[in-house]
Amino acid sequence: MKGSEQTTSFDMAVNALNVLLERELTAGWEKTAASTCQRLMIAAAEAKQPILCEYFKDAAEDIAGVVDSYFPNYLEWPGLRRNAYT
Repeated sequence: MKGSEQTTSFDMAVNALNVLLERELTAGWEKTAASTCQRLMIAAAEAKQPILCEYFKDAAEDIAGVVDSYFPNYLEWPGLRRNAYT
């Protein structure tokens, strides 16, 4: 029974990390999109392309920052799970 409890705890921890990752990605994306939309609405037609290019650059940096902060945690999980059975 102890093994199934450890698996359940492990699965819950992984799910919690996934939820946090999704929330941070969504929050960063929405913040970047909101500021870009405001700028696009007031910009002249010829000024919209640079704003969109900047948006994609900022979105990529936001995503990379979140992934960089969470990826090391994901790398630790297989070792933790393996150690739970030893």
